[in-house]
Amino acid sequence: MPIKHLRYIDGIKGLTCFFIMLGHYSGLYKYAENNAAIDILLLHHIPSVFSFFLAEGIWVRLFYIISGYLLSKSSIKTVPDLIRKTMLRFFRLAIPILGASLIILFIASTAGMQNTSIQKYVSNSWLAEYYSIPLSLYDALLEPVRVLLFKQGIFNGVWWVLTDMFFASIIVYAVNYLRYLFSEKVIGKVAVGIIYLALISFFVLKRNSRISGVLAGAIFGRCDGWIDKKLKKNDWFFWPMFFAPMLLYNILRYIPSLIRPILIDLTFVCFIIAVSHLKIINKLFSRLDSLGRISFGIYSLHWPVFCSLGIMIIIKGINSFSGFDIYLISILFSVIMTIVLSVIYNITVEQWSNQACYQINNCLQNIIDKQ
Repeated sequence: MPIKHLRYIDGIKGLTCFFIMLGHYSGLYKYAENNAAIDILLLHHIPSVFSFFLAEGIWVRLFYIISGYLLSKSSIKTVPDLIRKTMLRFFRLAIPILGASLIILFIASTAGMQNTSIQKYVSNSWLAEYYSIPLSLYDALLEPVRVLLFKQGIFNGVWWVLTDMFFASIIVYAVNYLRYLFSEKVIGKVAVGIIYLALISFFVLKRNSRISGVLAGAIFGRCDGWIDKKLKKNDWFFWPMFFAPMLLYNILRYIPSLIRPILIDLTFVCFIIAVSHLKIINKLFSRLDSLGRISFGIYSLHWPVFCSLGIMIIIKGINSFSGFDIYLISILFSVIMTIVLSVIYNITVEQWSNQACYQINNCLQNIIDKQ
């Protein structure tokens, strides 16, 4: 049975990547050891309720939840099917990574990466650690394998999470297969729930919150129907659920670090449930589904755009404008350029990727059928 397309999920995914982008763009200021040249009182004294929207480390966790939620809907009934899904998952990530790497290589070859040059004005070791070595076509061709299997990507700093997300998808597929073996009887559902909880506990103790986040999204995906039935008579409760991530963010510093990822994941699950039930909010996020369609482009291209063109604008204009003005101009330009490139990326690379994966899936299915 095909997975039902939910427009509001696309909207959430798009907005998530947008806030991750803004969070990274603000990193030039907020992670600097010395930012006197672009001293921005607005960011320095921003209330925590608003800094939540620039906390990219928080928002990326929502990305894990959504990924696990969607993966949990995949039906896997045989071992060959499990292998086919895993291989297809690799190509669904690898081809877009390759396409984005080639675009990043073009940006680096023309505009250059300015992470080192900006250190003359802003001392920021977090920013300086990226693009410290030249990029080449050979590196671009190897990037998908490096990113997905070895967590050693050099074209985009934000891709480091994809290794664990790919590994987590294999785990979810394996549990989906076990779920089929256990059947849909109550004891089978309980067994799958125990497996998920055990895996989440293991990765939380291993402090790998990326995999535990994907698994939390997967267990939510298996329980969403039951949750809807239990909550549908309590509409008044959905507004607090909608604001739960923001409320938690403001008290995170008081919570032991080990359990922070669990609570963040739980509040984002509440957030998704609230969006699905609150008609006004659901309609709003559904209208953002176009942003969701270009979300991987935003996620993959925003960082190199800022490291090249965005920082170049600051370097060239910092002596002509105030630090506040040139920084905002840089961010505005980077956002617009990222959106434009993401649209182009979507209608080219992602469309080609979908067609290629369709053909790969048919080939793998034909091989399985012949066995």
